[in-house]
Amino acid sequence: MKYFLIVIVILCKQCAFAQQADFVFNHITQKDGLGYNLANSFLKDSKGMLWIGTYNGLSKYDGAHFYTYHSGYGKNTLPSNSVHDLVEDEQGNIWGATDNGVFCLNQNTGKFKNYAVPAKMGWAGVHNILCDKKGVIWVANYFYLCFLNARADSFELAPTKKKYPELRIRKNGMIECPDGKGIYLAAKQGLLFYDKTLAQFEFIKRNNDSILPANLGGASALCKTTYGHYWYADNEAKTIVGFDPISNKVKYNIDLKELEKMGDI
Repeated sequence: MKYFLIVIVILCKQCAFAQQADFVFNHITQKDGLGYNLANSFLKDSKGMLWIGTYNGLSKYDGAHFYTYHSGYGKNTLPSNSVHDLVEDEQGNIWGATDNGVFCLNQNTGKFKNYAVPAKMGWAGVHNILCDKKGVIWVANYFYLCFLNARADSFELAPTKKKYPELRIRKNGMIECPDGKGIYLAAKQGLLFYDKTLAQFEFIKRNNDSILPANLGGASALCKTTYGHYWYADNEAKTIVGFDPISNKVKYNIDLKELEKMGDI
């Protein structure tokens, strides 16, 4: 979480330098109707609505009012109040990753549909969700990468031709490659790539075609910018790495220790 916040600070600084714009911040809290003061995720949908995933439900903000959804005993509720990640699909439905599986909110009907995800050792929590370029919903918990089988209307393990690896995927640790061919995953062991066509997982390591650093242990806080760079935090090397996801070549390598000495962090 610490390195994720650091990445956000750096990206905000880049945008500020590029645009030289004045920013006005307004603090919105539980007193204003927000479900909880600690937010996990933000999503601005195609209608301009802001969705906020918190540890106490899902909040929708229209610019003036909050509408908050919680878990309950009925079917038309969240599966859990801890909402970690959000995404909108091609039909305008809002999908969310929670501590007890995945939900889909149909904005036209206002109805929720909840999904279980393959679990290990009773681990039902899901921390990452995305809608890929083909409209397929992908989710990741600590152990598995899964996709929504539209015909079966259920989540299944990502297919692999080899033995399923022990992933240990981080929160804020899943992004689709810009060419749509695969998905990057930030895991406890390092940075992984899932190739959809080859149906295989592989750790990103130094080779003749890449200049990504060999030490990729403990990757976290995977994110992308509007400039097309992908970023992650290398927890072992104590650096933030910005790389080109097509060539896997490093564009930026920021030493956190040097920034701390400068007093920027």
